[in-house]
Amino acid sequence: MLFRSQLRQLHEDALAHWAQHAEHPAYAVLKLYHAMALESEEVDSLMDGHFDRFMASESSALAVLFDRATQERPDEERLHYWAGRVALQRHELDHARHHIAHIQSEAMKDELGHQLALLVGDEDEAQRLLDRQLKQAASLERARLLLRAAVQRIDDRLFDEEQPVDVAAIHALLDAVTLPEEAALRSSIMVSMSMIQHTIALTEDDEGRAADLVEGLEAISSPTDPVVLALRAKASIHALGSSSGPSSQDLETIVQQAMDAQPTPFHRAVIGLTYAEHLVNTSQN
Repeated sequence: MLFRSQLRQLHEDALAHWAQHAEHPAYAVLKLYHAMALESEEVDSLMDGHFDRFMASESSALAVLFDRATQERPDEERLHYWAGRVALQRHELDHARHHIAHIQSEAMKDELGHQLALLVGDEDEAQRLLDRQLKQAASLERARLLLRAAVQRIDDRLFDEEQPVDVAAIHALLDAVTLPEEAALRSSIMVSMSMIQHTIALTEDDEGRAADLVEGLEAISSPTDPVVLALRAKASIHALGSSSGPSSQDLETIVQQAMDAQPTPFHRAVIGLTYAEHLVNTSQN
């Protein structure tokens, strides 16, 4: 019953309102909804900057938003790209295939296809698509692709199944990373690589290697750095019950200190989820 101009003004007012409360993921998704209704270019920057944060607590809302958006604007491949990423993160493979089929851009298609191939266990196809992306990428983007592929090989395991990590494949990806010359970018990528290597060390029960990696990060930052505290908490959770591990009470303190130091609710939630999964697994054992 509203004129198009009136409806647009309502969306603009709502967008401005929810932007003031975007630190909360649910309100950030409302901001995203109104940006999508306005067909704003801000949708890409919002999703790029907050994808992991959104998926941690608002994946169902995102799935509904992008499903409706792609139905209303079926020719917009960027919407299908984000809908495909959401579907892959939720392991909704048929939905992901549907959205991939509506994408013409080879870069976007290869990125989603690579993740899909990893999820279904098609190693040859995953490697083919990754190689094709690497050939076309500039040096910095190439490093980010390799790091993302390494993380996906760790994260794509189901949390309640003890599937082995292909450590050799992950090391090969990290070895292929060329560090940029710019100091800030170089430091960021080195921290990401250390975090991945730390996870590998824990999966191999190599507590010494894990400790060395944390101490290396602490040397270039500080003992109270959020990343350092998060990795120490992760190692402590892994070590609980071993001769060198903390008591349950000490672990709770370590985890709480790490959560309190994190810069965003999303980062705090990641540590809390890791701790909660540990408690579930230990109660089942």
